[in-house]
Amino acid sequence: MYIVIEGELKILVGSATVEIAGPGSIFGEMALIDDAPRSATVVAKTRCRLVAVDRGEFQYMVSEGPFFALEVMKVIADRLRKMDARLRSKANQTRRTRFRRRRLQRKSPQSRA
Repeated sequence: MYIVIEGELKILVGSATVEIAGPGSIFGEMALIDDAPRSATVVAKTRCRLVAVDRGEFQYMVSEGPFFALEVMKVIADRLRKMDARLRSKANQTRRTRFRRRRLQRKSPQSRA
């Protein structure tokens, strides 16, 4: 996990920027929790200064500082809610596009022949 001390970073899922991280932000926390492949890419927008937190330090901070653990959970929950909203928006756009296509096909003289 990394803590941003200075600078700005883009957090991307695929080619979409999902967050701009600045001082006080964290990223890479999920890798310390579940050992799964990373779910995002982080690219510096400006010159940055970061603090690396390894698994042992992370576990110590969680066990000794419940408020730290709550803050990490809030970050994860916030990112999950944002991704959920993005997926819902995309699904709604897809439904509207399909609906418009069907309407156009019904109105088209070729579809009646």
